[in-house]
Amino acid sequence: MEQSRRARVATPDATIAVAAGMLGGYGSLVAVSSKGGVVMATAIIGTGNIGGTLARHLVRGGEPIVLAAKDEANAAALAQELGELARAASVEEAIAETDTVVFAVWLDTTKGLIAKDGRLLESKVVVDPRTHSGSTRAGR
Repeated sequence: MEQSRRARVATPDATIAVAAGMLGGYGSLVAVSSKGGVVMATAIIGTGNIGGTLARHLVRGGEPIVLAAKDEANAAALAQELGELARAASVEEAIAETDTVVFAVWLDTTKGLIAKDGRLLESKVVVDPRTHSGSTRAGR
């Protein structure tokens, strides 16, 4: 049985109807533009300097996001600050509900999450915004 919540959000380009539904135990978060297009949500894992900044920019641009963090209260507080285009979820829910996943966490944390939730990352766009240090001049 599908349950859904809908909200209307005005963005610079169009009014977007945001629907969060329960499908197969996981929600789906998509935005349907009044121009007829569909905008998929982005999961941001981590709400520190990188994740928080990215979340603010995406929401300002009209992109729906799902936030997850080790301390779920931090994700919930940021989602509330950002408004209707943002919501907090567990890491598993955030990954399952979106097509793009940004790992804005430490490398060891990212490795652990991939080992634990790798099956959920299949067919997703995965973004690692870190600047990798320790690479050689050849880029290895």
